[in-house]
Amino acid sequence: MPAEPDVSDAAAVVDYVVAGARAYAGGSPYFDETAVRALAAHDVARARNYASTLVNHFAIEHDRPTRGGFGDIVAPTLVVHGDHDPLLPLPHGEALRDAIPGAELLVLKGAGHDLPRPVWDDLVPALVRHTQEGGS
Repeated sequence: MPAEPDVSDAAAVVDYVVAGARAYAGGSPYFDETAVRALAAHDVARARNYASTLVNHFAIEHDRPTRGGFGDIVAPTLVVHGDHDPLLPLPHGEALRDAIPGAELLVLKGAGHDLPRPVWDDLVPALVRHTQEGGS
């Protein structure tokens, strides 16, 4: 990732966001730079304070759960994970599935840490089936 951009330079911010999305895609064949760039430009143009967007994920504490753990989840759970995810590789999704009683795992072939349009035909029916059948 390049250094965090000067938020007063919209073009630099867009370039930064695109570079981050490319990295999170993990070499996915579905990464669409033109679409990502258009969305980033739209987001930057409408944001009041884009600097907060660049840091909000890093403000989250993720050391441990505040209550209970994955084994306490009783809701039907569908873990969705891309097989190109560089941030949390597939073994993380498998471990999450194994930690939640009765959870199912849907691996999106070719997806990174995102949901590119080409995987929607796999994701949407699985999500509909999961919510209609209560996870069965």
